Amino acid sequence: MIRCLRCGQEFDDATPLVACDRCGERLPKGAASGVVTEEASVVAPAAPVVEMPSLHDTGPAFVPTPSPPAVAPLDAHHFDAIAEYEKDKALVAVIGFGGGGKTFLVNRLRDLLPRGPWKCAPPPAREIPLSPEGLELTRLVRTGRGSVAGFTLIDCAGESLVQALDGQRESAGLDGTPARSYLAALALARGYILVIRAEDLLDAGGPAAARLAPVMEGFYDIVHAIVVAKERLRREAARSLLERGIPRAEIEAAFDSPRTRCREPLAVVFSQADRLEHRGDAGETYDLDPYLFAVRHAPKLWRAIERSFVHYRFDFLAAFYRHVAASPTENIRPRYDLPSYGAEETFAWLEGELDPGPPWAWPLRWGRGQLPTRYAVTLRKLVEPAFRRELRR
Repeated sequence: MIRCLRCGQEFDDATPLVACDRCGERLPKGAASGVVTEEASVVAPAAPVVEMPSLHDTGPAFVPTPSPPAVAPLDAHHFDAIAEYEKDKALVAVIGFGGGGKTFLVNRLRDLLPRGPWKCAPPPAREIPLSPEGLELTRLVRTGRGSVAGFTLIDCAGESLVQALDGQRESAGLDGTPARSYLAALALARGYILVIRAEDLLDAGGPAAARLAPVMEGFYDIVHAIVVAKERLRREAARSLLERGIPRAEIEAAFDSPRTRCREPLAVVFSQADRLEHRGDAGETYDLDPYLFAVRHAPKLWRAIERSFVHYRFDFLAAFYRHVAASPTENIRPRYDLPSYGAEETFAWLEGELDPGPPWAWPLRWGRGQLPTRYAVTLRKLVEPAFRRELRR
C-alpha cells in the first residue's frame, strides 16, 4: 500500500495517481511500489579518483583542486520561450495546485475551441493525470480575423511553481533550468488563469485550514511574483529576467510597497463548483455572485488581486459538470459528452482583453462595459451595502 505522507490516506500500489486526491500531496510511489521515479533515476556523479602515493614515493600526495560549480546557461527551451513572447501569439499561464482541475479545464478548452475559429494541438486527452509533470503546452491558432494570431496555453503546476520560487530564497540566481522554465511561464505570459477548487475556499476556515494554508499562501505568492516580474520586464529584457531570477525578498516586498498595477488580465475560476450543490454551508445563491464569494471566503487573495491588477475576473467553473468517478482509475478519464460551465466564458473574456481591436473601436469596448475591473468594484462599494459590509470584515 502507498500511504499519503500528509493526510494518511492509503492507495493501492498500482494506483495511477501521482498526487493524493484528498489533499494534493505528492505520493511517494517510488519508495512504496518499487517504481523508479524520475528523481530516483538520477545517478549521482562519480567521486573524483585520488591517485594514492606509492610506498616508495617520498613526495607529497597529489590532492586535486575542486572546480567551481558551473552556472547553467539558458537552454534552447528558454530561447523558444523568449521567441514566443516576442511574437504576436499570446502566452496564457493556467496555474493551479494538484487535483484542482486546471488540466481538466485546459482539455475542455481543447475540446470546445476547435468548434469555433480555432485550430488546436494537441487534441483533448482521454486520460488526465491529477498532477502532470513539467509544463504542458496547448497551441491555438486562429482561423478567422483578429489582431492576435493565436494563443499558447501553459499548463503550470502550482506546487512546482512555488518550489521554483522558493529555490531562490538564498540568492537571486536560478540554479537549475526547470526553475527557469516555470519562471518563464510566470513572467512572459500575457494573461493568467488561476484555478482554485471552490470547496477549498469553504474548507479553508474549518478543520482543513492547516492542510489548505500552503495552497492559499501559494496563490498569494504567485500573484505577487507576477507583479514583480511584470514590473521588472518594463525596465529590463526578458533574457535578463530569466538569467537573474526573482529574489524572494522582492516577492515579500511586493506585499507592502505600492506597485504599478498589472495590465495583463487575470481570471480566477472556482473549479468543480458543481460539488457545492450538495453543501449546506455554500448557501442557496452561492453561484450567483462569484465576486462576493471571493470576498467572503478568500479575502486575503481578493485584496492582493484587487490592488495589483487593472483587469481581473472571478467566475465559477464546472469543466465537466457532475463528473463522478467510481474509482481513482476512472477519475482521470473525463467524459466530453458532459456539459461545461465557465470554461468557454473565461477564455472569451481573456480573448477580448488580449485582442482589443483597433484604437477607433475602444469607445465600443467601453460601451460594452469592458472597463477596468476596479471601476465596477468601486461602483459596487457605493451602491451595494452587502458587498460593502463584506469588504469591511
